[in-house]
Amino acid sequence: MLNNISNIYFLGICGIGMSALARWTNLKNFNIKGWDDDITSPLLDVLSQEGIEVHNKLDDPDFRLFLKSSQIDNTIIIYTSAISKEHPVFNLFKSKNIKSYKRADLLQYISKKYQVIAVAGTHGKTTISIMLSHILKCCSVNCNAFFGGISKNYKTNLIVGDSNIMIIEADEYDKSFLKLNPNISLVSSMDKDHGDIYKTDQELLDAYSEFILSTKNLVVGHISLSNKFDFTYSLDSISDFYASDIEYNNKDLCFNIHFPENQSIRTKLNFGTIYNIENAVAAASLAFNLGLSPTNIAAALTSFKGVNRRFDYHWLEKSNSIIIDDYAHHPEELKSLISSVRMRHKQKKIFLIFQPHLFSRTQEFETQFSEVLSLVDKLVLTDIYPARETKIKGVSSEKLLKKVDLKYKWHVRGDFNQIEFNRVFKKIILSNKPDLVITAGAGSVYNLIPKLQQLLA
Repeated sequence: MLNNISNIYFLGICGIGMSALARWTNLKNFNIKGWDDDITSPLLDVLSQEGIEVHNKLDDPDFRLFLKSSQIDNTIIIYTSAISKEHPVFNLFKSKNIKSYKRADLLQYISKKYQVIAVAGTHGKTTISIMLSHILKCCSVNCNAFFGGISKNYKTNLIVGDSNIMIIEADEYDKSFLKLNPNISLVSSMDKDHGDIYKTDQELLDAYSEFILSTKNLVVGHISLSNKFDFTYSLDSISDFYASDIEYNNKDLCFNIHFPENQSIRTKLNFGTIYNIENAVAAASLAFNLGLSPTNIAAALTSFKGVNRRFDYHWLEKSNSIIIDDYAHHPEELKSLISSVRMRHKQKKIFLIFQPHLFSRTQEFETQFSEVLSLVDKLVLTDIYPARETKIKGVSSEKLLKKVDLKYKWHVRGDFNQIEFNRVFKKIILSNKPDLVITAGAGSVYNLIPKLQQLLA
């Protein structure tokens, strides 16, 4: 793919996964440029600092100059599933007969030279991958890794090391994880999602089965799954790897991790919820199978700081208020998030601001979403974040809100920068004065946090 290629142009370059690939190839001395419709992404600054040119307008002088330059003849296009085939830039390059490849194709190509550890599953991929990378680095294994989030320890979505180990999140969307053929893999869950790709539950299970069979050496899987794994893990059910004696100690989560051959050791996490313990066990199972000792694994976990937008705490000491930001966008993830908050903050009422992600997901899980959203005390629903999709008739936040069984619930229209949105949002927050707010969703809902901090201070 990259033979005799000097220039790579990324469509959707500010996405969390694409930006990591762009940064990687930039470090490998390719000439990297890209396009993104969203120039508000915080990753834009990172790319610019590393010398990567990002375009956003067809009449951008730099973009026009690139199109006219000789570079264009030695360029390939990398695009994500979020980029429509009708996108004007995609079609512009197509008209010039420039070869295009999906993000998964590039990831497949560059990973062939490495020992690939692939983390798959509907939930937990990012946290497990970042945890594993941290454990390896603490044990002097300088791995390479691509993340679907920002590590708080390393403040990045990309780790570049000198070992032959590469950690990759194995994304089931568009069946892209079937391109990886990893050496070792982990499957955390197989909950139904991506109804636009998997029309039936069986199609989803078949894809995961194919992924498992494509793994070269060994597979670790959650004990709740029916597939045959080399090793199993769980939160606290007896399996090859599991936790026990879980307790809260101030803000710490303390627990024992059990390894094969009756080995166990006490450790702690200084953030998050009980569900992060399960992710820690998953990461520990992979590290153990890479030859690391339980003692070193446990020590590494104590210094792990977490992942941006994964149960991310914002404390407002003056008002004694808490804002928790989380990427949860699936009903099961929301349910886990809400139950975790209830567990840690039993005396507080939950004020949830949720941004539904994708029209197709909202349509597919409308009943499940309405049931889970009814578990909080007060709810604000924003408009649906469409990402790669066009609007589906009859699918809306307003319709979803009607099914939610709550006395206090609101829908706020528009985006976060519109005057009307901010006026209505401000009125709701000031009239309710919540002391525990959750912002949740895979879109741009985190942009509300500065507004909330100001309103609740």
